[in-house]
Amino acid sequence: EISLDFTPFLSQLNIFSTSTYDRIESLLKQNHSIERVKHLIREKQFSAVDLCLFYLKRVQMTNDYYKVVIELNPLLLDEAEALD
Repeated sequence: EISLDFTPFLSQLNIFSTSTYDRIESLLKQNHSIERVKHLIREKQFSAVDLCLFYLKRVQMTNDYYKVVIELNPLLLDEAEALD
């Protein structure tokens, strides 16, 4: 079994607040479609970086059980920041 390497994201995950996580989760609760996500980013409900941190946190919390993610892109947050 290969463990995921969260090292490139730890500093930002450590400051990613529970309230931000909960707010994004509630915004996506009904609809995780690409169109919905794009709309929420355009409307400044959250940034691309926030969304990536949300999903990284979710993977961090659940992947030991589900084991669906096998690799993390270490450049993910840099690429998201470029989109913002």
